[in-house]
Amino acid sequence: MSARSSLQNLSVHEELLRPMSQNEIDAMHHVSSTISYFVTGPDHPAMQQAMRLGLEAGASMNWLTTYFHTGILFSAKGHYLSHASVAEAHAELGGCERVRLGSAPGEDYDKCPGCQGQNHSEARSIQRAREAGHEAELRGSTFIFAGHFWCCEPCTQAMEDAGVARVVLMEGAAALFDKSREGAVLDPADPQRLRLWFESQLLVSV
Repeated sequence: MSARSSLQNLSVHEELLRPMSQNEIDAMHHVSSTISYFVTGPDHPAMQQAMRLGLEAGASMNWLTTYFHTGILFSAKGHYLSHASVAEAHAELGGCERVRLGSAPGEDYDKCPGCQGQNHSEARSIQRAREAGHEAELRGSTFIFAGHFWCCEPCTQAMEDAGVARVVLMEGAAALFDKSREGAVLDPADPQRLRLWFESQLLVSV
């Protein structure tokens, strides 16, 4: 069953979120002064669906990209608005040049069309919400993000402009998804590693 079939029934599940610690915030490369940051476990229903959607996007690329991080956007009332994965852009535009180059986090975005800010999960989710007529509901919304450990400056600006109030990352996101760290499951040399980790975290039902 496609992950998309269960999206309309998702909610933010406030009780499963905790504020990000200062150490976790310090691990990010860019932080907004207007967005609040939270973390939750991989068993959070929306995080489960984000991983499933990421796997679908990665499969559409035949696993030719390491980057298939995916986010789900919810209104301030906790209702599903939209979702997107960066791998969708890579599939449309012929792959990820940053993976081919072995670029470090935050580098060489200008060399990869699929990695341009407007194609990131955050920006694509916001654009899809607008196209679906949810412009007003973006203010105060929550973005739940699987597969990455920070939001870049262009995406953060897009979220600030749209009125997104909260970003939720996976617990231990930096250790898991910072490819410069030993043991990270996001490994440009081995796109299958993230796929296998995502699959290992999926519950039978969500």
